[in-house]
Amino acid sequence: MITKRIIPVVLVRQYQIVKSRGFEDYRVVGNFEQTVSVYNKRKVDELLILDIEASKNNSSPSSNILNILSRDLDVPITYGGGINGIDHISECLSFGCDRVSINTALIKNPEMVKEAVSVFGSQCIVGSIDYIIKNETAFVFDHVNHCDLNLKLSEFIDLVIALGVGEIILTNVDREGMLCGYDEQLPQYIGKYDTPLLINGGCSKPSDIVKVISEYQGCCASSMYLYTKYGYRDVKKELESSNIHIR
Repeated sequence: MITKRIIPVVLVRQYQIVKSRGFEDYRVVGNFEQTVSVYNKRKVDELLILDIEASKNNSSPSSNILNILSRDLDVPITYGGGINGIDHISECLSFGCDRVSINTALIKNPEMVKEAVSVFGSQCIVGSIDYIIKNETAFVFDHVNHCDLNLKLSEFIDLVIALGVGEIILTNVDREGMLCGYDEQLPQYIGKYDTPLLINGGCSKPSDIVKVISEYQGCCASSMYLYTKYGYRDVKKELESSNIHIR
C-alpha cells in the first residue's frame, strides 16, 4: 500500500527561520534551533531544511546548521543549500542527514548530480525545481537570479529524471508563501512520471493537501504551520478522515 508523506519545510537565512512570498519579501519568523526543536517534539515524519542564501552567495552547506540538526533532531532530514559537489553531500550525510535536496546544481552542474546518484544512490538525491506559469505554460525558474529560464518545466523534469534522482520537489513560485492553495493545474502542464513527485507552494489548510495528494507522493508546506491555526496533527487527522494512507 502506497503511503503519502506530509513534509514541513524550514527556510533558513543567517541562522534564522524566514518566510517569503514569491521568493521575495523575506521576513524573520523564528529562531532556527527552537523551530526545529518544536518540529522534533511534534514527531513529524520528516523535515526539509533549506538554506536559501547558500547558492546565492556561492557558499557551501553550513556546518553550524548541520551540527544543530545532528544534535537536536531525531526525525529524517533532507537538507538543501549550496550543494555543488560530492564532498558537500558527504558532509551532509556525515552530520546525519538522510538525503540532500539539489536545486541550482541541476541547472549549472548536472554532471555532478549524475555522479552523486552513482556514488550515493538515487534514494539519497532529491531534485528541487522551482517554476512559474506564463502564457498557460510552466517554465523553470532560477531562484538565484530571480528569473525564468524560458525552459519548459516538463522538458526539464525529463532531463532531471535522466540524471537518476530519487524524487523531485516542484515549487510554484507565484504561490509560495501566499496561502492560496496548491497549483491544482500542475498535472495538466507536466503529465505523469514514474519518479515520485512532491508538490510545494501555497498550502493554507489541510483540505488543500486533500485536494492534490492523489497526484503526488507527498505535499510540502511551510506558511501553514507558521501563520495559521493548523498544526501537523491537524493535517494527519484530516487525511485519515479522508481515508488517505499516510506514514
